[in-house]
Amino acid sequence: MRFPSSSSWYPTVPLGARLILWLMVGIVPPQPALANGRQRICLDHRFRSQGRSASERQVDRARCQAWLVAGASVLINKEPFFLMRIRLPYLRVAALILALAAAVFRPAVAQQLQSTVPGLGVEAARQALAPLGEQGRANVPEIFKGIYLSFWSATLPSRVDNAIQLAQDGLINTVVIDVKDAMGRVGFDSSVPQVVEYRSRERIIPDLSALVRKLHAGGLHVAARMVTFNDPMLARARPDLAVHSKALLDEEGTQLSAETFWQDERGLLWVDPGSREAWDYNIAIAKDVLSRGVDEVNFDYIRFPSGGSLDDMHLPVTAEDEAKRDVIVRFFKHLREQLPDARLSADLFGLVTVSHDDLGIGQVIEDALPYFDALCPMVYPSHYAEGFYGFENPAEHPYEVVNYSMRLASERLRAHAATAPQRAALIPWLQDFSIGAEYDADMVRAQIRAVSDAMGEDYRGFLLWNPKNQYSTDALR
Repeated sequence: MRFPSSSSWYPTVPLGARLILWLMVGIVPPQPALANGRQRICLDHRFRSQGRSASERQVDRARCQAWLVAGASVLINKEPFFLMRIRLPYLRVAALILALAAAVFRPAVAQQLQSTVPGLGVEAARQALAPLGEQGRANVPEIFKGIYLSFWSATLPSRVDNAIQLAQDGLINTVVIDVKDAMGRVGFDSSVPQVVEYRSRERIIPDLSALVRKLHAGGLHVAARMVTFNDPMLARARPDLAVHSKALLDEEGTQLSAETFWQDERGLLWVDPGSREAWDYNIAIAKDVLSRGVDEVNFDYIRFPSGGSLDDMHLPVTAEDEAKRDVIVRFFKHLREQLPDARLSADLFGLVTVSHDDLGIGQVIEDALPYFDALCPMVYPSHYAEGFYGFENPAEHPYEVVNYSMRLASERLRAHAATAPQRAALIPWLQDFSIGAEYDADMVRAQIRAVSDAMGEDYRGFLLWNPKNQYSTDALR
C-alpha cells in the first residue's frame, strides 16, 4: 500500500478534521529530545532547528509529517486514558477513529517517509513513527541519582508525574519500581505460566509497558525491583521449596506442609535459596519484565534469612553441610547465564562493605562482582549496631558511617580487580527515612557527599530509599 505524502493530502483535509489533528498534535507532550528549547516542530513543516545536525533535522521533518497521520496512534500509545480527557464526545470518537486508522497505516507511512525525505533510512522513518518513550530507551546514566517507588506509588499519576518532574529538574535520572514484593506478589499482568498457576499475580500496575514508556519519555532510567527468596506466595504454592520449622516437623512428621512453615521475625515465609526451581521462577519473571521495556532488573533478598529462629530452619534443598556462600554464588552464576545481555543489579546488606565473612546469609561482596552491573549495598546508618565505628547511635552520624563503609568497599573492589574480573559498580542505597534519628535534607545530603568522597573517581551515584516514597528533594539540589 502506498500512502500519499502529507504535502499532497493535507491541503485537501476539511477544516474540522484539521482542527482535530491540531488538537491531537498539540496535546502530545514533546519528547525529551525535542524539549530543550532549541527547536520546535511546526505544523506547516517549517523548523526552527538551531544547533541541530542535518540528520536530526531530517528525522524532525519526518516526525512532523508522520504526526499528521499517526499522531493519534502515538497519543494512544503514550497515554491510553488521554482520550477520555477530551470532553466533547464527537472529538473523542473522531480521535479514536483516526488513531485506529493511523495504527493500520503506520507501516505504509514509514515507507512513504523514506521516499519523500531524502537520505532518510528505514530505521529513521520507523523512529519518527515510534510511540513516545520508545525512540531509544534512556541511556544508562554515568552517575545514578535514583529513588524507589512501590507498586502503589507507580499507579498514582501524581507520584509518577512528580518523579518525572524531578528528572526534568535534573535532580534524579533513575527510578526503581516494585514488580515483585516481599509478599511474593507479582504486581503486573505477568504472562509467566507459573505466576498464573501459583496465583501470585496481582495486577497492581495495570500496564507495566505503558508505565515504562511514560518514565522513559520523562528521561528516566527504569529499574524493576524483584524480591527474590523472601516469597510467601511461592512458598504456599510449593511447600516442597519452602523453608520449614524443624520443631514443627518433629511434631507433624516429615511431611512438608503449610502447617510446618518456618517464619522470619516479621512472620513471612521464605523459599530455599538453593532451589533451582525457585531460581528459574524468578528468572522467568525477570525475562517477562525485560520484555516490557525496563532497563534493568534489581534483585533484592538474594540471600538466606537473617532474622527469626535461624537454628529452627529446615532447608529442603540446601544440604546442611553446604556453605551458604557457595549456594548464593551458584545462583548469581545461573542468573547471569540465563540473562547474559541484561543489566542486572543486586541489593546487598550494608555490612557486606565491612565484613569479610558471609554474615550467615551467604553474601560476600566480592562474590557478586563478576555477575552484576551494579551492587547496591544498603548502607543505612540506622541499620548498624550500637558501637559500630565507635558510635553509640550510628544513625546520628550519617556521613561518618556511610563514608567508612563505602571507603572500605571501594578498597576491597580495587584489590579484587587486580586479580579477578569484575563488572559491577557500587551504587549504594541511602537512608531517607527516620529511624534512630530524625532524617532531614542535611542528613541525606551528608550521605551523598560521603559516597562521593569515599569513591573518588569510581563514584557512580546513589539510590534513595523511603518506604513511603516521600523524599527530601532539597538534598538533591
